[in-house]
Amino acid sequence: MKNLIVPFTIILAFVISCQYMSLNEKPKSITDFSDYNKYLKNDVLEKKNTLNESISFWNEKLEMQPNASVYQIKLAGLLSQRFKKVGDINDIHRSDALLKKSLDTYLFKKSPVYHMLSSNAISKHQFGIALDYAQKALDTKEDIVTSHQLVFDALLEMGRVDDARKNLAEHPHKHTFGYLIRKVKIEDLDGDLDAAILTMEKAAEGLGAKTNKELYCWAQSNLGDMYGHAGRLDDAYQSYQKALAADEDYHYALKGIAWLAFSKDRNIKDAEQIIHYLKNNTAAPDVLLMEAELAAYQMNPDRELELYTEFRGRVSKPAYGGMYNSHLALLESEVFQNPIKASQIADEEVLLRPTAKSYDLRAWTLYQTENYEEALRVAEAHVNGKSFEPDVLYHLGCIYMANGRLEQARSFLEEAATASFELGPIMTETINNELRVLERKEKGYDV
Repeated sequence: MKNLIVPFTIILAFVISCQYMSLNEKPKSITDFSDYNKYLKNDVLEKKNTLNESISFWNEKLEMQPNASVYQIKLAGLLSQRFKKVGDINDIHRSDALLKKSLDTYLFKKSPVYHMLSSNAISKHQFGIALDYAQKALDTKEDIVTSHQLVFDALLEMGRVDDARKNLAEHPHKHTFGYLIRKVKIEDLDGDLDAAILTMEKAAEGLGAKTNKELYCWAQSNLGDMYGHAGRLDDAYQSYQKALAADEDYHYALKGIAWLAFSKDRNIKDAEQIIHYLKNNTAAPDVLLMEAELAAYQMNPDRELELYTEFRGRVSKPAYGGMYNSHLALLESEVFQNPIKASQIADEEVLLRPTAKSYDLRAWTLYQTENYEEALRVAEAHVNGKSFEPDVLYHLGCIYMANGRLEQARSFLEEAATASFELGPIMTETINNELRVLERKEKGYDV
């Protein structure tokens, strides 16, 4: 599922084709509200709020002994868990502060502390810092496998793909969950989605909700996303439900179901109910992006702009750092008509993580300012053949078309159009509009 920013000019031109669909043509729904309604009740969180209780317990112990490094580390780990579950940015910063403080007095193995610091840095998109902590953990020669894996994670996020491949080839245990899920990332990066799904299925086989609930839910939710990318929507729905059956507060799976309800079933009511629940029970700002897309679909530009403005205001705060740079760049470029700010953010993202996705962002902001030749130069040097995500393919199609490379433009746009579920109905219509423009150009008409 994608959080894509769509220009208002496209939204105003968008015609909801399902309004003209006869009842006989309407496809069978994937989602069923009765399957997941039980996870949308607020009393579920009140009854099973064990994480908050644990945080309160260790917080009280730390207040009595402020310099107890064992308590600092325990509380830091719980705060990091809550950040991943609830999305309160303050939790991850406090976790970091406690971990750094504990290093001065902790008398036992320090590799777990470095591991948590590295993992926190990855969550905050501070990948260079994450790599430094992972290397420090390696230097301790304690739990080398975990350290090795965190080095891979940081390298891949930094765009050092060759180094990440070498790291993976040197992994000492090639049948473990940790190895397999990283192999999935390489296969997905190479555009081999079928192989990536098979590897992820293999990784999930040995997991059970009772043996490791956190990893089980993570695996099932990621499988749900991958099945969605492959058009296996029934399988996606089943995977999200498996995650929720194991942990009824696993919000990422609920987001996946919300996207299925919207993008596949066009069930706005159910999607909105899930989003409303998530907004009341999490602090993660990206929920606002999905809500804005629903507003766009319902032809409510005022509400859409309000939500995008709220999102920009929240994630632009210093506490978020560069975590939402890619979304901010698209918003500044396409919604708020601020191309200079968009270019600055895109350039910052390239410096932080010079991946194909980051260079795509730079190329796209250049395209938005009609700097078509430079956009093509960046795309050909750093994007084409290095990312196969549908939003990237759409950008490439537009950039190539603007430079008169119509055959290549058609190839990219047609490939992007096959990912209608992942992109959603508005972006799908946007791509179809570009294909219509391309057809006129191919026939020699002025556009």
